[in-house]
Amino acid sequence: MTSDAAPGRPQPSREPAPPSVRAEHPGDVLILVRTAFGTLPADSVVAIGIVDGTTSGHLRADLPCLSEVQEGPADSVTATAHAERVAEWFAGSGADPRPEAIMLAVFSQDAAAAAYAALLIGAFEEYHGVPVVSAWWAEATAVRRILLEPFQVDEREDAWNGDWTLRVGPSWAIEKALRESPFAAQDSTEACCGGAGLVDEALEELVTAEHLGPSEAELEASRYDLPPLPHFSEQGMDREVLAQLHRAAALWEAALAESARAHSARWMLQPDRLARLLQSLRWLRLRDAIVPLAALGFETVQLGYLHLNRHTEEHLRAFAQCNEASMGLTEHAPNWQRIEALHRILGAMAPYAQGEEQAAVTTMLAWIAWAKGQGSRAARMIEECCQAHPRYELAQLMRQYFSIGPSRWARVKRHSYSWWAARFRGQAEKHAPPPLP
Repeated sequence: MTSDAAPGRPQPSREPAPPSVRAEHPGDVLILVRTAFGTLPADSVVAIGIVDGTTSGHLRADLPCLSEVQEGPADSVTATAHAERVAEWFAGSGADPRPEAIMLAVFSQDAAAAAYAALLIGAFEEYHGVPVVSAWWAEATAVRRILLEPFQVDEREDAWNGDWTLRVGPSWAIEKALRESPFAAQDSTEACCGGAGLVDEALEELVTAEHLGPSEAELEASRYDLPPLPHFSEQGMDREVLAQLHRAAALWEAALAESARAHSARWMLQPDRLARLLQSLRWLRLRDAIVPLAALGFETVQLGYLHLNRHTEEHLRAFAQCNEASMGLTEHAPNWQRIEALHRILGAMAPYAQGEEQAAVTTMLAWIAWAKGQGSRAARMIEECCQAHPRYELAQLMRQYFSIGPSRWARVKRHSYSWWAARFRGQAEKHAPPPLP
């Protein structure tokens, strides 16, 4: 990699005046990544932007094939193109806001990861003029700093020819780095670095001690008392069926509102509520309304999905908005607080769901991961669902859709989950009231 600076007597101090926020300790960067994405992702590169002394958005991307990057950064056209594309996404002319500086973390077991990081540093600094103030390579249990140092043509004359030499710093144990970070006390995320290395499990959303739910006998008794779901066609839905649909949607709205308010799924774990919510997942019309209900709110879904008069201009507009939300295509950010609430609800439901209910829960958890920009995790979850429930059409449809790429929300910095999480999630949880009984 070559710099535009002219050769001559050394002046190659690469780092500009540092911004007020810098993660010199590896644990700081790891905690920032874990807070933004909920885990330390495997086989990924993460860029963290800095604007006005604070973090200003995050980007996670799957790593390219690193097998070609063994001898040096210049040996792989594919990896170079990937690095340039990541830099363009995050710091190019369309980035809003454009970062003033960047911190990088590459998560991989491959020894070529450090060389790929050098490609990224060059892409950010040479093509977009944004300095990379720290870069790290995290393996299974260790993390190292990546440095580019000026290559001296003649050590006696201290001359510099404009080239850089890649150097990898000493190894830090990841668990030790996390414990010693000054940000450790502020990090409320569960530890993700056990003996097995980087953790990115497909289903981590299990019931916690706070969310102890009903016994199987209690839930089965409540299921037994439920009336059967109505059978109807699109042309044959009458007002009585519509009223049932509204009642079921209202229960989901209450669960979302309470989970968002109290940051807890405890309210919906009473046997009768849980039984009704699980049963409603078998009602396709309602199931398809749950994601837009979380992303947009009750009024839009009521008008777009839960309405008898389906030919008015107002209905058609609301129906289009619901479909755009389901595909992550809205021109504005979704309600991330309610999507987080849906995440908690589905995670608490997962141990009780059966058959088609379980397929719906897993598919929606995969959709949430995809909407947040966690493409690899979403792909694994939806693949597991398709294998376990091969005839579940929604999972098959989502698998095809996820393969196209990340959601629009994940590609627009101000609309992304990481942007919202970095600014609002911790503050909201800190001041959350106790959950209702």
